[in-house]
Amino acid sequence: MKLNIKPFNELTSTELYEILRLRQQVFVVEQNCPYLDCDLQDYNSFHLMLLNPEHRLTAYCRIISIATNPDEVIISRVLTEPGFRNKGYARLIMTEALNFIRDTFGKVLVTLGAQSYLISFYESLGFTAFESYLEDGIPHTLMKLKIE
Repeated sequence: MKLNIKPFNELTSTELYEILRLRQQVFVVEQNCPYLDCDLQDYNSFHLMLLNPEHRLTAYCRIISIATNPDEVIISRVLTEPGFRNKGYARLIMTEALNFIRDTFGKVLVTLGAQSYLISFYESLGFTAFESYLEDGIPHTLMKLKIE
């Protein structure tokens, strides 16, 4: 497996296409949730990609740096290709994301909106659950982790 992390302006057209294709496959088609995935946050994000030996996107997340709040970083669009689930790739991508955030941004608050069935997974990474809410009809929970 190969790990790449790039800001938006360094993504190749093929990488961007594969990211958007897989996000649509998982979040729109698989979850039967029509929503606008291209939310303008990609421009302000680092894109963490795990590629298999055939260079196919296997797991992904984006790390959003907020210019108006340099003490907070958001992780979103965390996913694993359906054929590669239950192999530890979600944990690998999240661990790498947290390491990148620590190395790049230092002491910050990391937030994410977890689908509620994944609360225990994110808690195992050190996140704490806060309020629950519905997003596009899917139960989510706001989770936070302070990187020291």
